[in-house]
Amino acid sequence: TLLANSKKVQFSGKAKEITASAHFRLMILLLVFLAAFTIIIGRLISLTILEDAVPFRPSSSAFIPPRGDIVDRNGVPLARTMRGYAVRVVPARVLGDKEVLAKQLAEIFTDTSAKYFLEKLRGSHPTYLRRRALPEQVKQIHALGEIGIEFPREDERLYPQRELAAHVLGYVDADGNGVMGMERALDARLVDKNLRGDPAILSIDSRVQSALESELQDAMLMTQARGAAGIILDVETGEVMALASLPMFDPNKILKASMKHQNNEVTQ
Repeated sequence: TLLANSKKVQFSGKAKEITASAHFRLMILLLVFLAAFTIIIGRLISLTILEDAVPFRPSSSAFIPPRGDIVDRNGVPLARTMRGYAVRVVPARVLGDKEVLAKQLAEIFTDTSAKYFLEKLRGSHPTYLRRRALPEQVKQIHALGEIGIEFPREDERLYPQRELAAHVLGYVDADGNGVMGMERALDARLVDKNLRGDPAILSIDSRVQSALESELQDAMLMTQARGAAGIILDVETGEVMALASLPMFDPNKILKASMKHQNNEVTQ
């Protein structure tokens, strides 16, 4: 009986040690959790109360475009710069059949012939197949699996209103320099690091501009004229609210065929 009681006492002592060890570990884990929770709460309080809040600024360096936007008198965007896709090829790295690849590219870019792409693919130096491509088009080309084709991200000048006020706005060349219109007249201001964060505001009213272009287009069709031009001024301030010269062109797509339509009959 004494031996049995001795074993029972010994087993009870081990159980107490295990229980005490478990409690100690649980307390350590709880303290670590409380310390982490306290640090997080303290950091949140310091960000919201103790530190000065930094207001959102559109002109902050993180949001300043490489070339400033152009808007009409009501803030309607007429020209802006965004990050877009280009399609570039390194001919020496092309593994597939170049004639087949040229036909596939022509199916994706229906406004460009397979002959044009084939000349680029057979060239001796890396070159652009397309300076501007939509994400859907990039996805289709990527699916072809050709390692010789690259998709660099580049700054892209866009004209969201397309032909509207094209002769007023002008356009930029491949290097982003203003070629004609306000893009050229305001070139220095649009790339000035101290000014480009704020859009250049024109006196043009997009609604008046659209109405003027529509009326001139109807007059051209009615009289079978080769061109038309018009201007609308504010009689009180003399500001130009609309200025149009037809035929128009799309500054998003500068082609050789549209070069003859770029003369501004109002100012020349």
